[in-house]
Amino acid sequence: MKKTKSNESSSGDAWTEAEKAELSQYYTYCLDQHNQCIENLEVLHQQEQEMKLLLPQKEGDKEFVEQYDELRGKATKEVALMGDYFDLLSFIEGEMDACGLIDF
Repeated sequence: MKKTKSNESSSGDAWTEAEKAELSQYYTYCLDQHNQCIENLEVLHQQEQEMKLLLPQKEGDKEFVEQYDELRGKATKEVALMGDYFDLLSFIEGEMDACGLIDF
């Protein structure tokens, strides 16, 4: 089989159908996880908005303030995780393009 740009990986090896299927599965998994991060952030944002309204009333409540800070920390971690999945998706898309699964 003659290697062409459309069926070579970045390392120059031809992709098998099994490898292409596995790559597609990784892409689907990462996309699902990225979307889950978005859903989690929506829930965390709603919780944060509800807590933010109570914050002035609970200013001296150390436990409430800790819960609020913890919630914001979870949101920060979700954003970082979402960014990591985005990076993986970008890499996988490049590999999918290289093996001819998608054409950008």
